[in-house]
Amino acid sequence: MGRNSYRPRRASKKWLEDAPDYVLACYDFGKDKGVDRYTVLFGGDLWEPSMGSTVQALCLSENPCTRFGVRIWNEYNARQRSNFGKPVKWLALPECVRECVISCATEDDC
Repeated sequence: MGRNSYRPRRASKKWLEDAPDYVLACYDFGKDKGVDRYTVLFGGDLWEPSMGSTVQALCLSENPCTRFGVRIWNEYNARQRSNFGKPVKWLALPECVRECVISCATEDDC
């Protein structure tokens, strides 16, 4: 990599145990945040050098795959992770959130 190259770093193994390789990090704004409580940053095969320090992110409600659930794709500067809430372990996310993340990353119907 060149001197000015950037590649988003993945959180440590303790935070991403059992997470798919494309998950960089998970965040939780807490119950009072609103409809998009959780944020999951994507990298790995879903990131390209042309993206610079920008990463794709999926913002989700507590029950994202229900009729009234929220799933919002967005792009963020990976260097500004403090804006996403508190880091949270992949396995601490509700099961429905983890399933929705996998579904959205691997299927076209998110």
